[in-house]
Amino acid sequence: NVQRTALSVTAVTGETMVSRGVSQTEDLSRLTAGLQVQPSGGPYTTFAVRGVSQLGGNAFADPAVAVNLGGVYLATPTVIHGLYLDLDRVEILKGPQGTLYGRNATAGAINVIPVRPKFEFEGSLAADVGNYDRFNATGVLNIPISDNVAVRIAGQRVRRDGFMSDGTGDDKGEAVRASFLAEPTDNFSVLI
Repeated sequence: NVQRTALSVTAVTGETMVSRGVSQTEDLSRLTAGLQVQPSGGPYTTFAVRGVSQLGGNAFADPAVAVNLGGVYLATPTVIHGLYLDLDRVEILKGPQGTLYGRNATAGAINVIPVRPKFEFEGSLAADVGNYDRFNATGVLNIPISDNVAVRIAGQRVRRDGFMSDGTGDDKGEAVRASFLAEPTDNFSVLI
């Protein structure tokens, strides 16, 4: 329960992220004060919480902010495009989180939590168009296989020209995520 937690936590729902236009990692800085997300050289991303960050922006440097996708730690969150689709919430924990998230969480942790499969059929399609030839498309399909087994597939395509004519700021990417949930009993579930 966030109300009983003795640390600074910002939890943002997936719907709020969609309404704020969060589609790439750099946009996370707009969700809360004290979080800076900046691209480093090449495909690398540098995270800083309250000014604490790692000095090397490459895959060989230990990050100061732990990034977790669905409870799985991303050791080198270099190219983390495609995470921001079909989300339940994003949690931003400020301050040292080594006890819960390990040694690479000296500045904090970012938890990206996708929507779990549901035991009902549902689907959605969305598209948004904007300046600089922006065209983003997202689709979600949730299929119940039985009363206690379900599959959820989400995909997106992101296209937007950058501010520079040489293509360095272009936002281009595709992502697909598939989730499988089985709950054979009330006390046991498997999420893959």
